[in-house]
Order: sequence, then C-alpha cells, then structure tokens
Amino acid sequence: MTGWILVLCSACFDSYAAIVVKRHLNDVSPPQWTSVRSVFEFGWRMVSSPALLLGLILFGSAPALWFLALQRLPLTTAYPVLVAIHLLLVLFGGWYVLSEQVSVAKAVSCLLLIVSIGLMYLSE
Repeated sequence: MTGWILVLCSACFDSYAAIVVKRHLNDVSPPQWTSVRSVFEFGWRMVSSPALLLGLILFGSAPALWFLALQRLPLTTAYPVLVAIHLLLVLFGGWYVLSEQVSVAKAVSCLLLIVSIGLMYLSE
C-alpha cells in the first residue's frame, strides 16, 4: 500500500508543478531578450511567486518519491499507473485551473485511463 501512496504523491507533485508553471507563464509576459537585465527581471518574476516556488520544490521531490515507490512495486505496474494518474491530473488541472478545452475524445480517454488504472492496481 505504501508504494501506491508514493506513486500517487509523485504524480500529484509533478502535476501540481506543471499546472502552476503553466499558469504562471500565462500570467507573466514573455522575457524581452534585448538585455541581460530583462532576462533577470523575467527570472525574478518567475521565482517570486510562492505557489511557483512550492511547485518547483514539489517537482524536485517527485522523482525521490517515485524512486521509493519503485523499491516496493514492479516497474511494469507502477509506471503505467504513474503516467495515467499524471495524465488525468494534468488534463483536469488544465481544464479547471487553466480553462483549457477538453474534447470528447480526451474525456473518453480519461475514462479508459481510469479503467486501466483499476485493472493495473487489481493485477497486483
């Protein structure tokens, strides 16, 4: 059970980071590559956000959790579940947080992923 919790946490951390970075990039104007100062100002705007800093910390923590999960679970089961959870979370986050469009095909894919996760989990 601990292995599955680690997989879930790893997927959640990585997904949160991806969504927060994308949201922050949407809110911050792109860097003006005209001077070193403008590049540093862009970098400062990026790292001055507490949510973004948390996202970067979680993004760095996700692989550590994943490695711990791999000690407890077979790769052939854990990796597909990790990817599926990550895809579901990013798709939901993109729709809910970033107001991105979700097509019928993506929604059906999500349902198939949920069934796949269940089958993978039950196979262990």
